[in-house]
Amino acid sequence: MPGGGHASALIRCGAATFGAVLRVSEAVPQYYIDPVWRMVDPLPACTEHPSGVVPGAPHGKPVGDSEIAFLLTGAGGSAAVPSICPEVPFILKVSFPDSRMAILSASTGTLTPLGPNVDAPDPNCPNRVDLGASRVSATSFSVVFQISCAAAAAAASGEVGFKVTSAAAGPRRWLQNSATFPLATAGCPTTCSSGSGGGGSSAVSSGMVVDAANQEVLVMVGVGQASAATRTTLLLGLDSLNWTTGAPRPCPGNHMGAAVVGNQLYLLNGFSRNRTLCHMLQIYSPWSDSWAAGPAPPFATGAGTAVAIGRSIYYCGGLRSEAVSPSSNAPVTDCARYDVDAGNWTAIAPMPFGVHHAAGGWDGKRMWIFGGRQSPGSALGQDVDFTQVYDPETNTWESSVTGAYAPLPVARGGMGAAVYMENRFYVMGGERGCRANSTCANASIGLTKDGVFSRIDRYGPATNSWDLAPPGMPLPRQGMYPVIAPGPRGLGVGAIYVCGGSPKAGGGFSSACQYLVAQSDMAARAQQEHVVD
Repeated sequence: MPGGGHASALIRCGAATFGAVLRVSEAVPQYYIDPVWRMVDPLPACTEHPSGVVPGAPHGKPVGDSEIAFLLTGAGGSAAVPSICPEVPFILKVSFPDSRMAILSASTGTLTPLGPNVDAPDPNCPNRVDLGASRVSATSFSVVFQISCAAAAAAASGEVGFKVTSAAAGPRRWLQNSATFPLATAGCPTTCSSGSGGGGSSAVSSGMVVDAANQEVLVMVGVGQASAATRTTLLLGLDSLNWTTGAPRPCPGNHMGAAVVGNQLYLLNGFSRNRTLCHMLQIYSPWSDSWAAGPAPPFATGAGTAVAIGRSIYYCGGLRSEAVSPSSNAPVTDCARYDVDAGNWTAIAPMPFGVHHAAGGWDGKRMWIFGGRQSPGSALGQDVDFTQVYDPETNTWESSVTGAYAPLPVARGGMGAAVYMENRFYVMGGERGCRANSTCANASIGLTKDGVFSRIDRYGPATNSWDLAPPGMPLPRQGMYPVIAPGPRGLGVGAIYVCGGSPKAGGGFSSACQYLVAQSDMAARAQQEHVVD
C-alpha cells in the first residue's frame, strides 16, 4: 500500500523514487515482487523466482551460484543450527561473494526484515522479502525466520526450503542458489499438539517489563488453541528473542485490558470460559514471576480499553457479555480511573460513544480511543471510525463526530492498542464485519479475503491528520496487542512488537511474532545492516 511521506515510516515502503524508475538496467527486486512497482503480470506467486528470460529485464536466464551462502542461527546469535523448531525465531543470514540485491523466499513460514535494508513489500507474501530494499547492494543481509506449528505440520516434505535470486548493480545476470533445513522432530522448547494442529494465541494482551535478571521482557497472555494456553503467561526475552513461560495467571481468558505501571503488568476484566466475565484486576510482578489480585474495576466488561497515564490506569467501554442476544447487549460508555498508589477506583466522565474492540493510547496529554465496534456481544459488524479523546485535567471528552478530531480513515475493530511513537499514533491491522469469502477482500483499503486488514494508519495529534505507514503489516491480523519496546540486542533502536492474534476475522489463532522499526531511527545509524548477534 502506498503511504505518506513522513520520515518515520515503518521499515520502508516498496515505492520507488523517480530516479529509481529510470534504473531499468539494474537489479531491482521490487520490479518483480512489489505489488505496486512490478513489471511482470500477473504478480508472481510467493515462492516463485525467475526461471527464464523476463521481458524487459536485462539479466537473461538465471544461472546457479554455489557461492551464495545460507547461515541459520538462533535468534540470539548463537552457533549455526542444523534444523528448525516450530514457534522459535531464527536468524537467517544470506551472503554473496560481491555486493548484490536479491529476492529471498521461504517455502513456508514467515520472513521478517531485520534492519532497514530489507523490505517485505507484499503483505500477502509473508515468506518473501526484498534484500536490499531495492536501493542498497551489500555482501550480506539478515532476516528473522519463524514457522508455526500449523505450518510445520502442513509441510509434507518435513523441511523448509530457502531460495535466492540475486544480481549485482548494472545489467548483470541473475544468480540463484537454494538451501533446505529439516524440521526438528525432537529437542524443541515448544511442543506442537498434533490434535490441535498447532499453537498460537488470539485476543491477546501484552506489556513490556524488566525481570529479576534486569532483562527486558514482553509479557503476553490470551486464549490459545490448547485449553491450558488460556492461563499461560508467555515471556519473550527481547535480548534473545526466545520464549519462556511464567507463572499462570489467576483468571484465564482473553479480551483483557492491559497497561504497565511501575514495571508491573495490570490486566483489567476480560472474558473467561463459557462466555463468563473475569471481573478482576490481575497484577503481574516480573521480579518474582508471580500474579496477585487487586481491587476489581467498578464495572465488569470484556474487550474494553485500558490506558496508563502516569501512575493511574484508565479503563473504558467494552461488553457486559459476549452473547449476541439480546440486541440490547451493546457496549457501555462507563469509564473509571485506578490509582495505583492508593489502590482504589474512581468513576470518571463516560465516553461519548460506547465501543468494544477499540484501540487506545496516550500521547502525554490525553487519552485517545480509535475505532472499535458497537455490535451486540461478540458479533461482527457495526464498525465505527470514531476518534474519542479524554482530557484528564478537565475530566471531559471530545470526538470526531463533533468535528473536533479527524476520524479513523477506515472503520474497524480488533486493533489492540494504539502505539504512540515519534509523535504519532499507529493503529495496526484489525478486522471488518465480514466472514472470510471471495467478496470480503478490498485491496483499496488493505482488507484481505479473510476479513483482516494489512493497513497501518498513522495519526498526528499536532496536525490532526492521518496517513498510511508503509509498508503495512507483513502478516495482516486482528486480536493482537501492539507494544513499543526496545529492539532486540544489537538493533540499537526501539521497535513495535506485534505477537499472536488471528489472520482471520471473527476468531482463529496465530503464533507469529514480528517487530517493526522506524526507518528514520535506522537511517540515523552508520551501519548499513543490523544483525542480532
